Parts: sequence; structure tokens; C-alpha cells
Amino acid sequence: MQIDALMPRYDVAARYETLIKASPARTFAVLQHVDFSQSGVIRFLMGVRTLGRRSRKPDPKQSLTERMRQAGFMEVARVENQELVIGVVGRFWRPDSGVLRSLSAGEILAFQTEGYAKALWNFHLSSPSPDQTKLSTETRIQTFGSGARRKFRLYWSVVGPFSGWIRKEMLRLIRVQAEQ
Repeated sequence: MQIDALMPRYDVAARYETLIKASPARTFAVLQHVDFSQSGVIRFLMGVRTLGRRSRKPDPKQSLTERMRQAGFMEVARVENQELVIGVVGRFWRPDSGVLRSLSAGEILAFQTEGYAKALWNFHLSSPSPDQTKLSTETRIQTFGSGARRKFRLYWSVVGPFSGWIRKEMLRLIRVQAEQ
């Protein structure tokens, strides 16, 4: 997996998966345009996370990576029909998440500034059979400096289960749409 090469060392990781009755090509195509705001669970939890700050309604013509870029997330790697890796840097424990929105993919991958955390998040597809896809998502977080590590671990002890719920809901949405 690309995420293994891009972030072999990390402080925290969470992984979830689902089996989809559709080909990897179909599943990857759905992944490119899925609108996660269709889920009430995701809308609610992200609303709590952003303290109710309004965000623009997603443009259905934009790809997932274009929509995520607006929030500071950047596609850092892609293997068509196999894996998509997204990265972000910030001080996630702050109420405003401290996301550095202007970083390029290369800058995210090279980032190591003390006081921050870097997260890579992937969707990985494998095919147990021609008409099935095992879709997994893994989030890895690397912190820089003892202060950032301590703050992130405290933050993650509260937010981690809800982040997991969001990831599971994302997988469910992709599965439902790919199987239609």
C-alpha cells in the first residue's frame, strides 16, 4: 500500500473495512464522487467538530479530492482502482483544528514541524473476486514534539471513537452506492 511507504512510522492508527458486491473499478469510480454529506451521522458529527461553523454545500460536479482540498486535505498518492491517499497537517486538538490549508502534497509529505501533527488517510481496494471489492480505510497520525504528542493523545482519546464512526459511515455510503 502507498500509505505504508508514505508514513511507515506513526503515533496513532485506526483501520476499518467492508466487503462490497461490485468490482474495484466501479467502487473506485463511486469513491471519486461520493458525497459524504448525504449521511446524517457524518453531517452531525462534523457539525459538532466544526462547532457549527457553516461550510459550503458540496458541488456534486466536483470530485471528492477537489471538495476535500477546500478543507485543507490534499491528495498525496493515487493508484487507479487500488488506493487513494489523502494528507493534512494541523493542530487537530484546537477548536479550529489548526489545519494548514495552503500546503501542497509534497509539503504535506515532507512536513515535520514541532507542535503539529500530520495525518494520512487512505482508501485501499483489493479484489477477493472479480465482482467483489474489499474496501478499507486507514488513518495514520504522526505528531512532532512531546507537546503535540501529549495534546493529540488527549484529543484522540475523546475524538477517536467518533472519527471511527465517521469512517465506518463513509465505507457504508460507498458500499451502498457501488452496489446500486
